[in-house]
Amino acid sequence: AYLISNQGKSISTENLIEHAKGSPGNASPANAMRTAIFRAGRMLNELVGNTDHTFLVSQNGGYMWKPDIPMFIDFVEFERLMMEIKENPTDLKRMLTAFKLYDGKFLAIQSSELWVIPRQVYYHKLYESLLEQMFPLLEKEKKYFDAVCACRKILQTDPFSERNYQNLMRFLLMNNEREEVIKVYKKMSKIMLTDLGILPNQESRALYHEALSVS
Repeated sequence: AYLISNQGKSISTENLIEHAKGSPGNASPANAMRTAIFRAGRMLNELVGNTDHTFLVSQNGGYMWKPDIPMFIDFVEFERLMMEIKENPTDLKRMLTAFKLYDGKFLAIQSSELWVIPRQVYYHKLYESLLEQMFPLLEKEKKYFDAVCACRKILQTDPFSERNYQNLMRFLLMNNEREEVIKVYKKMSKIMLTDLGILPNQESRALYHEALSVS
């Protein structure tokens, strides 16, 4: 993961040792790292069923993921799209493409590793800025169905944010899906009371009563 996330760069043995988990009592960490790289490369060959490729190569006293292997890396593509959106802040199509690429925290399984944490923060801030730009455009262009789908996806990874439920209820109202608003509110209320010990706030209740008023 560390080598792929630094694609195109040769990472020194010392850098890898610093960021890789291992036995602190190892008498020869450099030798241990060389062995680990060799084993990882062999496992990758077995995984793809092809022993002709070399995925991990030694270069300039370090190691790198072989640069000429074609790869699609979601977070790299996400960042590229966000840079393009910065140049064209009304490109809703590109925004929706970037939104679909973001599928939760960067390297969630490695969340406890120190090198991962700042990258998680960086990509999540990009994601939050994307939402701030995307939802007003969806509303302006009356793409309520797309907005509802986006809100539901967000709630899959962040089910405890009342603001996310409010956005979903608001777009459901715009799409005249009042029965769905009532269902969402009841589900949200149950989650908030059971898991957080609190009740929905005034804004959530107002959206709920708006749905009830003509349901």
